[in-house]
Amino acid sequence: MKSLNLLKSFLLLSVFYLPLAIKQIDWAFSSGEEPVPKEYNYAKIWTDTSGNPLVLKKVSASWSETMRIFDEVNKYYSNSFGFKQTFFNVYRDFKLKICGVSPWPDKVIVGEKGWLFLGNHFRNCIKESTGIDTFDLRQSAFIRNNFRNFEKWRQKTGFTFYLAVAPDKPSVYGEYLPIRKSSRPNKLDQVKKILAGIGIDIIDLKETFSFNKKIRLFHKTDTHWNGYGAFLGYQTLISKIKIDFHDIPVHSFNEYVIDSGIWNQGDLARMLTIKIPENWITMKSRYTINNNRKPDQFKVPDYFIGVADDYEIRLENSGKKYSILIFRDSFFSNMSEFFTNDFKEELLIWDQMSRDIILKTKPEIVIYEVVERDI
Repeated sequence: MKSLNLLKSFLLLSVFYLPLAIKQIDWAFSSGEEPVPKEYNYAKIWTDTSGNPLVLKKVSASWSETMRIFDEVNKYYSNSFGFKQTFFNVYRDFKLKICGVSPWPDKVIVGEKGWLFLGNHFRNCIKESTGIDTFDLRQSAFIRNNFRNFEKWRQKTGFTFYLAVAPDKPSVYGEYLPIRKSSRPNKLDQVKKILAGIGIDIIDLKETFSFNKKIRLFHKTDTHWNGYGAFLGYQTLISKIKIDFHDIPVHSFNEYVIDSGIWNQGDLARMLTIKIPENWITMKSRYTINNNRKPDQFKVPDYFIGVADDYEIRLENSGKKYSILIFRDSFFSNMSEFFTNDFKEELLIWDQMSRDIILKTKPEIVIYEVVERDI
């Protein structure tokens, strides 16, 4: 009986420790060329702080060096233990398919009817859009002073400015979230009120969304609006600009065709490491777009994590009037094609607003487009 209990205990422990044992055996005999994340590779573990190789018998006995090695070994084990991906997939599928919730709710929230939402790991997206997290008095005063100073500088510099806010998905499809909006004003509501007091109007790009939800406006498995949502955002923005520049056209829905295709690479689905096919809605122009891309003039900053060619897009259309400078983020990608036929010079910069770039390019119109969670 005692032998049987020992055998059971041994088998149980074997199941638990087998993945770790496999990695330990592999580590002992491996050449170190396996595809593990660079930040946890052998080279980092077995080098000193200057990058010189460590010989174990010559390793310093200092406490800090010893703890550094242990820390690197721990990171390596945590990110590359045996059968990690298998356990990872089992846990993910159990949470998603059995429990119906996200395995990582801080990054992705599973809503109703197949809707996925960005979690609070990204700038408290849910808390901000639902009014749980708001600006305090000190933060509100900081925003007011910054924009008041900017407005004084803008008037001296001589360009027309528009601040456009693209909506987060919870602000449009919050009914599918497991969290309901607070009765308090959210951060966007607060900023609208602050800036109205100094004569700056925020253009809320979801202004007409409540009247146009018969066609889906966002991708279900992605953080971004689809082509139709972006088109409605464009119409809202360009209509405001037309008040000051009467000869700028506002393109109508009839100039475009709604197209769609099956796509399974939404960024939220990728965060869950799964592929969810969905009908991907886009807008295609019925007419030829006439513009020329000109050479870039600005250096791509080191902090930019996107594709380098997307940082600066400089277009020219000699038959049109006005020069426009647009500071943008990823939400403007779907909206940019609606602007490209209507300006003599159009410069898109994927970055926060820069006074230096404004002074160097001297545009007549400046747009700062930013997604709601980044205001």
